Amino acid sequence: QGRLRQVLVAYAQRSPSVGYVQGMGLLAALLLVVVEDTETAFWCLAAVIERRLPPHYFDRELLGSRVEMGLFERLLDALLPQVAAKLQAYGVPAELFATRWFVGLFAGTLPTETLLRVWDAFVVEGARVLLRVALSLVKISEPRLLGCSDQHQLLCTLQEEQASCLDAERLLLLCFGKRTFLRAFATCDVHALRQEQLRRLRREAGNASDGTDAGLEDERTSSEEEAVDAGTDFEMVSRDDTHTPIGPPGAL
Repeated sequence: QGRLRQVLVAYAQRSPSVGYVQGMGLLAALLLVVVEDTETAFWCLAAVIERRLPPHYFDRELLGSRVEMGLFERLLDALLPQVAAKLQAYGVPAELFATRWFVGLFAGTLPTETLLRVWDAFVVEGARVLLRVALSLVKISEPRLLGCSDQHQLLCTLQEEQASCLDAERLLLLCFGKRTFLRAFATCDVHALRQEQLRRLRREAGNASDGTDAGLEDERTSSEEEAVDAGTDFEMVSRDDTHTPIGPPGAL
C-alpha cells in the first residue's frame, strides 16, 4: 500500500491536470508486481499515460477513455451486429460492462497471465490494442451471448468469459490473426474516428470545439507536501508543457 501510494502521489505531482483518477491504482499496482522497483513503476506509469494512451485519457471526466468507449460501441455495431442488437434489445449499453476494461486497461478483469500478454501488445501497438481486445472478448462470448434471455444473463456471461480467459493465444489470434473478424478494423482511420467522437462528446457537454487535442484544462492540483509525506523523492517528478522527460531509457 505504501509503495502504491508513493507511485500515485508522485504521478499526481508530475501531472496536476491528471492527478489521481479511477483506474490508475490498478495500473500502478500491476506495474509494481511486474517491475518491483517503486521508481521504475512510476516511470512506467508515466510512459503508459503520456506515450501510449490517447490525449486526455485520464484527464477530467475521463474524456479520453469515454472517446474509446464510443469507438468501441461503433465498431461493435459494425463488426458484431447480432451481439450489438442483442445487447440493445435487453438494455445493456457498452459502458455497463466495458468501462472497467478501458479505464483499467483490462487490469482487474482479465487473468494476470493473459493481461500481461495483452499489455505486451499494448506497449508496442498503442491504444488500438485495447479496442481489438475488447471486441475480441465479445467475439469469444458471442455464442453464449446470443443464447441469453435477459440483461442479467448477458452481464454475467461477459463477466465469466473475461475472468476465465486463460487462453491468451486464442485471444491474441482473434486480435491480430490474418483471418480475424477484425480485418475491417485494420484499415479504418482510428485517429479520425477519435476526433469525430471527441467532437460529439463535447457537443453533448455543451462545449463544442474543433476536435483538436488542445483545450482541456483541469484545476485539480496535488500539493508538494503530500508527495514529501509519502516519502517520494523521484528525480524529475514535475514537468511542464515544454519539457516532458519520461525517465531512464527503456523504462517502458
